[in-house]
Amino acid sequence: AELTIPLVLGRMQKLVAQLGLKSSQFKEAPSDYYSWKLEQRRDLLKAPHIDHLCKTMLMVNSRKKEIDFSNPLNSKYYLAVFQYTSKMNKEKFMAVTRRLTGNSLSKKKFNWRVCSAEDNERLTGYGHNGVTCVGMKEHLPIVLSSRLLQFRDNGAADYMWLGAGHKDLKWRVSVDEFIRVLRPVVGDFVQD
Repeated sequence: AELTIPLVLGRMQKLVAQLGLKSSQFKEAPSDYYSWKLEQRRDLLKAPHIDHLCKTMLMVNSRKKEIDFSNPLNSKYYLAVFQYTSKMNKEKFMAVTRRLTGNSLSKKKFNWRVCSAEDNERLTGYGHNGVTCVGMKEHLPIVLSSRLLQFRDNGAADYMWLGAGHKDLKWRVSVDEFIRVLRPVVGDFVQD
């Protein structure tokens, strides 16, 4: 059964406080939020631009056999965080993750795909449109789109909006703080 928003919100507030993500704010969204245009979502969240709206997708390297969560430099799974206004480029994503291995692995060892809904929920603990980068069942490495660096040191606009553990809960966090605390790999993996 799906957890209620107050339960998920309480859990998220506790997690971000423990991590020291002090810039965090949360906002409940209506159940039809994902049918809205990006401009409507921006207005609800009071974001300065639609570029501040981000998604988190669990990616799986279907060519990697072993599952080792202890090595963030060569993981079978990565959370990809990027803007809704961008489209993922799997070749660029492969290049970013391959660089983590010092380019020691052949390109043939990589085939990035969006993780199945079942594996996504099993590994993150979150359902569709609720995936977030904290409080996951497994400690999964994060790859953050370098396009989000444009918001760093940008005063009140230094933040992004992400899912927050429930499809109807959104999380606002400073990009700079997100990088400092969660230590994602930052790379260019979206199409131009």
